[in-house]
Amino acid sequence: MGYVFFWIAFCIVVAIVARSKGRSGIAWFFLSFLISPLLSLILVLVLKPAEVEVVVDEVGFDGSRDLNNDAYKLFLSKKYDIQKNDVFNKFVCREQMYPTIEEALVYAHGLEQELTAIRKSKLLDGGQIECCKCGGKNPADTSDCRYCGYKLET
Repeated sequence: MGYVFFWIAFCIVVAIVARSKGRSGIAWFFLSFLISPLLSLILVLVLKPAEVEVVVDEVGFDGSRDLNNDAYKLFLSKKYDIQKNDVFNKFVCREQMYPTIEEALVYAHGLEQELTAIRKSKLLDGGQIECCKCGGKNPADTSDCRYCGYKLET
């Protein structure tokens, strides 16, 4: 009986290690249960961490992030609240004025690229983001920490 308990406990350890490397914990649990927890653990430890997919923004845009894409331009103008100021006859984005909408969109696109780079750098194993305020681990597609409410964007 103790051998079965040890076998299952070791399979759970393999699943946890696999999950920390971005792999399916359930699949590795059953694989280790069928072949051998020790052999499975060695395999999991040798594997490189799985690639994490690019995070879809909370607004939901998942198309081509190219300034020639009209849908992306619309996404940027909504997310960064780009508006035309009729008094100055300029476009405003994040309290900065630009003579043309294209220049405002280029600025917003730069902000979006910085945000994407920051989010990628904050990704932990398993595709999570660590809150810099409380240290809580949050799903990569969230904008606020689920533990302390701190805004995860810069």
